Amino acid sequence: MAQTEPTLLKQPKAAMPKDSESTGLSGDIAIRVLVDKSGQVRSAEFADGPGAACPTVANRVIIDAREAARTAALKARFKPDPTLAEPASFVLNFPFNIVKTAMDPDAPHMSMKLEEMRGGVVYNSGATPESGVLNGKALSLPAPQYPRAALAVKANGMVKVLVTIDVDGTMLSAEAVSGHPLLRSAARTAACKATFTPTLLSGKPVKVTGFITYNFNL
Repeated sequence: MAQTEPTLLKQPKAAMPKDSESTGLSGDIAIRVLVDKSGQVRSAEFADGPGAACPTVANRVIIDAREAARTAALKARFKPDPTLAEPASFVLNFPFNIVKTAMDPDAPHMSMKLEEMRGGVVYNSGATPESGVLNGKALSLPAPQYPRAALAVKANGMVKVLVTIDVDGTMLSAEAVSGHPLLRSAARTAACKATFTPTLLSGKPVKVTGFITYNFNL
């Protein structure tokens, strides 16, 4: 029997970090909660977000925002449901400070292109004319795992992932923007595990945006 959505009576607002806009990300932070028959939240854990942020993101602002959402979720209240034999799982969404642009237009940043083809990594870097020399180097570009569901239907081809690399060289966000639907999740997972040396512009570390293209060959 399908689980019915409970009636939410109270969802406290999450106290997001004041500098959350510095991340350039937007979207909801999803928190999975376990709700008992009395309408009380038994536990809460991070599920996804904000936006395309990588699950293992190292950015302190994102980490603090996720914890703020989890803390708020623990205080949520639902309408009692005596028919529940055991705590049921539901997802609550908390808005992360919405940013209209993907990145602060006044903040220095660079663009780059990364490609992984035929199992070997080919690293091509280039900067936009106005941004100077791109000097961040790839430390790790893990290959994606071929999903079983994709193998079953012989899905193959290239998947392009839009990424943002934080000022410390760790991956901030990754979003598959093209390619077979059954291959996108694996490509995003691999991209989120990539690491780089910090990219410097005029001696200062900056965020880098660009693409990683994965080629899935059978």
